[in-house]
Amino acid sequence: MMKITQRHFSKYHKQFMEYLDKKASIHLSDRSNRLWHHVAGPKTIFFWAPIVKWSIVIAGIADLNRPADQISLGQSSSLAITGLIWSRYSVVIYPVNYQLLSANVFMGITQFYQFLRCVHFNFILTPEEQERYIKENRKIE
Repeated sequence: MMKITQRHFSKYHKQFMEYLDKKASIHLSDRSNRLWHHVAGPKTIFFWAPIVKWSIVIAGIADLNRPADQISLGQSSSLAITGLIWSRYSVVIYPVNYQLLSANVFMGITQFYQFLRCVHFNFILTPEEQERYIKENRKIE
């Protein structure tokens, strides 16, 4: 049985990209062809990383309705810090990736807001206020 290594994937990826380059040069307009061959175009991680990162942002926005007693302090703080760190990284790399910057800034903002909600619930509210909050936000099933 043949062991598949990174080298094999690289070979197939290179062949596949050469095939796509030939097709792109024939079928795409001049403007689309420039985008295809751009240093941060769809053939690179600079294009796909922000798209995938936006899924985390969308999940964070969906979690804004989550009750504060169900928010993880560790998760929200680590995602907020990660968003800030990668925001800095996205402006020091070449090419500067503004799509990645925007995704990371929004991830940092949404998760920092969740972090503040969790801190408020766990450390500022009294136990009586916490019980009242839980009763008010518990879904009737």
